[in-house]
Amino acid sequence: DIPYGSRMYEEWKKWRARQVTETVVRVCGEVKRAHPNLEVSAAVFPTPTIAYNYVLQEWPSWNLDLYHPMVYHKFYERGVDWIGEAVRESASKGLPISAGILVDFMGSYDELKTGFELALRNGAHGITVFAFPLPRVELGEWIRKAFKELECRF
Repeated sequence: DIPYGSRMYEEWKKWRARQVTETVVRVCGEVKRAHPNLEVSAAVFPTPTIAYNYVLQEWPSWNLDLYHPMVYHKFYERGVDWIGEAVRESASKGLPISAGILVDFMGSYDELKTGFELALRNGAHGITVFAFPLPRVELGEWIRKAFKELECRF
């Protein structure tokens, strides 16, 4: 057993995170060598801080073409405003971000549109919609309407 919080535990965490990073970088490199024009992306935990603390992902160092941080606000017991905060932390790393939003969590059109707007306003290059099949019929219409309205403004 390695005691939680001990120096040995912290060393193990760094080692384990390095293993994840080295694997992703190696696979990405192999994909790029085989198909140089192919873009490589990953759905990652919502912020660099959460990603490291929860699953030892150091995704800002992966050198991918696009990142889809899964900003599932209700999973973290946060309001829709947290989407903007999480995207801001991720975008502050200077990486191409498409905010991964789980639309199942949206209770209204206004909440969905607000989440999309906050992501774009805080540095996301785009929105990645997570939900398939759509669990509620109205979500498809909300998504189409929000994308249409946001295209006019962004």
